[in-house]
Amino acid sequence: MRSFDLNLSPPHLNCQIIGVQTITIPSLDGKSTQPVRFFSLAVGMSLPEIEHENEDRVDIWKSLFIYRLFNDGSTQCVSHIEVNDIFLGREIFLFSDTSWSNHHHQVKDWLNIISPSDAQFDSRFTVFILAIGPTYDPIMGCVQLAKFDLRASQSILDPSLTSVYWNGNRLLSKLNQHQFNPPTEIITSIKLGNDVSCMIHFKYPAYLNHLICTGSYQDDELSVYDWRFGIKVGTLPWKPISTQQPGGDGDEPIVDVRPWGLESTLVLSPYWTKEEEEAQVDIGEDLSKRGFRLIAV
Repeated sequence: MRSFDLNLSPPHLNCQIIGVQTITIPSLDGKSTQPVRFFSLAVGMSLPEIEHENEDRVDIWKSLFIYRLFNDGSTQCVSHIEVNDIFLGREIFLFSDTSWSNHHHQVKDWLNIISPSDAQFDSRFTVFILAIGPTYDPIMGCVQLAKFDLRASQSILDPSLTSVYWNGNRLLSKLNQHQFNPPTEIITSIKLGNDVSCMIHFKYPAYLNHLICTGSYQDDELSVYDWRFGIKVGTLPWKPISTQQPGGDGDEPIVDVRPWGLESTLVLSPYWTKEEEEAQVDIGEDLSKRGFRLIAV
């Protein structure tokens, strides 16, 4: 177990570890791939108009720090990213050209559309980060995309090694600020609908990584977006709930429900041999009984 201490000021500035993720990148010789593990740290503050039991909650993300986590427990800060807008961050997704791409979809193909100047990069060292969450006032779905180079880690501001403070616009070192590189800038910020109540990014299966599902305070359906271009590509109707008791008379009262949370899961099939699986197909086994599930609450 390794402790991880940060020195932040002023006192209302808080931090939150978002999650751990492993991605694959090419080896230096380009002949194989290697796994790399990261965790993300959000620094920001809580919304003043919302009372929280946990005063250390980070509602508004101001900066993101990405750390590489090695097998021996040591860490290395590999990116410091400044977040745009009043961003109520919810989750982070990291990917590389190797972990994303296949024969039909490559990062450079769609990045050349949304930001041509960022479409040329060294896939051995480049990692992309997608920050997901709504913006505040107005409340809109939003994703923010950035990229960083693993080789630039020696001159990055690291709050676990250097005391930092918030000057009203950005995080700065209390020591010599000039020894650090400027923060990584957001490549693009893409809006995904109005009055968003909840969002979920489809991390698994991998071929759905380009999709985000949102719920709304106003609409009676869930919306599915291709976040790369901000295009709505589908809808899932939200089923109304009847409150009529069994055996009751008269019209059924309908409760107008709006989702406030989304979750996904997979229903796995039992283990089958190849012969058993072929037999299930032959008898018309319903494949909808297993696979991806989206749960709205």
